[in-house]
Amino acid sequence: MADMNLFKSLDLDGDGSITREEFLNAFISAGLQLSDRRFSESLDQLEALAPKSRDTITPATFQKIIRPNIHLLRRVLKAQLILPDFNDFCSDLSQLFDLAKRNTAGTVANHIQQLARVDERHFALAVCSIDGQRYFRGDVLDRFTIQSTSKTISYCLALEELGRDKVHQYVGREPSGLGFNELTLNALGLPHNPMINAGAIMDCSLLGHEMDQADRFDFVMSKLSPMAGHNKPAFSNAVYLLERETAHRNRAPAHYMIEKRTFPELADLEQPLEFYFQCCSIELNADQMSIVAATLAKGSTCPITGEKIIKTSIT
Repeated sequence: MADMNLFKSLDLDGDGSITREEFLNAFISAGLQLSDRRFSESLDQLEALAPKSRDTITPATFQKIIRPNIHLLRRVLKAQLILPDFNDFCSDLSQLFDLAKRNTAGTVANHIQQLARVDERHFALAVCSIDGQRYFRGDVLDRFTIQSTSKTISYCLALEELGRDKVHQYVGREPSGLGFNELTLNALGLPHNPMINAGAIMDCSLLGHEMDQADRFDFVMSKLSPMAGHNKPAFSNAVYLLERETAHRNRAPAHYMIEKRTFPELADLEQPLEFYFQCCSIELNADQMSIVAATLAKGSTCPITGEKIIKTSIT
């Protein structure tokens, strides 16, 4: 009976059948992409039972199609996702996008040449809800280096590997009130928090400390890919090389931490710096980045695959 009510919600003319197109539009209207892996089994059933756009679906066929992913599909068809009126939400986002795009003030980052060369006209907006509802406009497929947003990833992975107590022996957890790249430590001689450069470099000295350099970077990429819905990240070697060449501002807090004996015993100065530069040089596009953000917001479960990436207690 419950499934029959779901069917009737799509059978608007009441003739006892719906088309494949009408079925798929219910998901698109809810903000879901047809590439969403969480209902791939149902889409396979749809392909087998109603392969053409105007093929009709009877109640019995409908039940066969939705059965493999019934819990998710019920929420979709009952408008029970986190954004129940997704079209209205997108309308508001579209207005905000148009408003923000008209603002041409400011400049692109210019601390290294590769970033200074980025076309300042590029502009994108991408949103992914914790239920996998997605909206994007603009240059969403243009890749960019993730730079300081990599700090969140390295911090989460260090926490998962070593635990809070171990990580926070070396990194504080309070705001400094200063710039992210200031040459300062807290009263205990530690970086103030993981979101400033000194704290991120410290995290990179802890994360995968028993691995060699290549394996550490591969490990981060192996975690970041499923966080982005298995949309594989890229890497900018040019940005990485320039980060190394112009790294005086990052080497300074690293030397300061060595002077204060803050680094873990036997830590090598160059390795965490190299690792940090590599993480900053990973490339994602706005769509991928929105999925990563939603994964963290959902306790590290990717909203478009349902895959658990990091322990819930970490995020």
